[in-house]
Amino acid sequence: MEQNVCGVFCDSYNCRNIATLRIGNPEGPPQLFMQLCRDCAISLVESGEAMGLKAETFVCEHCGKEFDNENSRKMHAIRCSKRKEEGGDE
Repeated sequence: MEQNVCGVFCDSYNCRNIATLRIGNPEGPPQLFMQLCRDCAISLVESGEAMGLKAETFVCEHCGKEFDNENSRKMHAIRCSKRKEEGGDE
């Protein structure tokens, strides 16, 4: 998700607001990005949560910082300053 700098309308059905966000896979083709206004983006997230879709997060057991994948959490845990203060090993 990134900020939209173009003055285009929201892609959501029957919405006439100016889009402020571009949502899509950064490695994918740009024509598959959705242009959404803030209200429609919030509504999209809320409807996904209502359906039970929620992003899985991985939490550092030393400092509590959240990550979106296990590998990032492991790499952080190696360098975590709280871990070093505790003197523990992973």
